[in-house]
Amino acid sequence: MSKKSYVTISIVFVLILSIFIYALMMQFAEERQYNQNSLDYLILTPEEIIGIKELCQTEPQFRYSSADGPKPMMTQLECHLDTKTLLPYLSQKQYVGDSHHRTYRKGTSEIVLSDVRDGAVQSLMFLEYTP
Repeated sequence: MSKKSYVTISIVFVLILSIFIYALMMQFAEERQYNQNSLDYLILTPEEIIGIKELCQTEPQFRYSSADGPKPMMTQLECHLDTKTLLPYLSQKQYVGDSHHRTYRKGTSEIVLSDVRDGAVQSLMFLEYTP
């Protein structure tokens, strides 16, 4: 094996190892804040939040909190969402809702609208309970 091949393989190995260690650290972190242009977004954001993010009228920000014992995994989405588009979207995705408590459930997941003002949602939480 040539010296050039050895260097290339070493660099690729170090890069893969670094990404693996970073992903592992993210999974065990108690809480992380990130935006949609980060590696955290690709690894930590549930599909449900990715779909809702498309409805945002402002730049979305995310906060992740890992599950711990009875505490569910939580991903919070902060952006401006119009309830006239969000609520039909949740219904289409088969979330059953309680508009008085602003809670929508499907299987082991729950979406809580935590900051609603004047027909707009500023923040929502996605909770994933382990069975």
